[in-house]
Amino acid sequence: MDRAFSRRILLLQRELLQRGSLSTREAVALTGDDEDRCREALRTLVELDVGVDRVGERKETRYVLSRTDTALLRGDMEALALHLGLEQLRWLRGTSLWNWAQDAEATVLAGFGATDQARFARLFSRFLRLPEPGRVLAHKDDVIEEVVTAVYYGRRIDVVFEGKELPGLHAAALVEYRRALYLLAWDGDERRALRLAMDRMERAERRRHEEAVLPSGFDAPSELRRGFGIRASGEPEDVVLRFEARVAKYVLARDWHWTARVEEMPEGRVLLRMRTCGEELVRFCLEWGETVEVLEPGWLRERVVEELKGALGRYGVSGHGSGDVSEVLAPGGEET
Repeated sequence: MDRAFSRRILLLQRELLQRGSLSTREAVALTGDDEDRCREALRTLVELDVGVDRVGERKETRYVLSRTDTALLRGDMEALALHLGLEQLRWLRGTSLWNWAQDAEATVLAGFGATDQARFARLFSRFLRLPEPGRVLAHKDDVIEEVVTAVYYGRRIDVVFEGKELPGLHAAALVEYRRALYLLAWDGDERRALRLAMDRMERAERRRHEEAVLPSGFDAPSELRRGFGIRASGEPEDVVLRFEARVAKYVLARDWHWTARVEEMPEGRVLLRMRTCGEELVRFCLEWGETVEVLEPGWLRERVVEELKGALGRYGVSGHGSGDVSEVLAPGGEET
């Protein structure tokens, strides 16, 4: 079961708890999906045996929540939400953060009987998450504990990062990004915010009695939203990317950045506009291969061309024309 389908199931379950029943047409209006997808999701709810029944035939069909099973379904969905949250952290196994999350789930589920436990096991086997590759952090548990504690108490922290000593940083936030952990900290000497990957820290030690003092107006969520990804640098600027028609549906399907706007163009192509900054824009463009063209800014276009030329050179292939590599690249960048 893919993530989109799982989200659709959870949305319809929540709506059933409020309304008591749903028709396929109402599910379509609620989710924005087509009738076949909604009908499949509603039928799956019936098959899950969680108190949803199919009543009527054809256009008169409704999916009805049994009143006697409402409390049961609510309990199941709360357990499922907890389980799915824990699955998001599975890449942290071997660390204290993972152990704490497991303990929390075990404490909650321990209050249920054997029958409920068996039902939960069946339920959890039907709502799955396919994990992405994550950073290996089990050997950094001492570092993680110091950073987590410094962030929790709002303390200054001494860090050795790739051989460089960074004393007295002001811990601001712990950030999870692309299955890696980062410390967002304010460097008072350099007057700048740092994003330090936990797996590249050699040592971390919080200063127990020195409170972190952040600049007036500094806000961790706003600081992170400023750039594209974790490696933000420079000031936000206009970014305009043009995607070919064959990948337009994938571009339209995701929310790429909080400033992102997607414009549909003639012949099925789309423009993605953002106001952001950061080196990760280069990698983002490269992932789409020949299906994307950078229109703005100039530095990003130049960097992408340089990287593509270098990649072709690695395979002994030369580009055609001045910086034009599109004619010799194989299609890529599409998602499934």
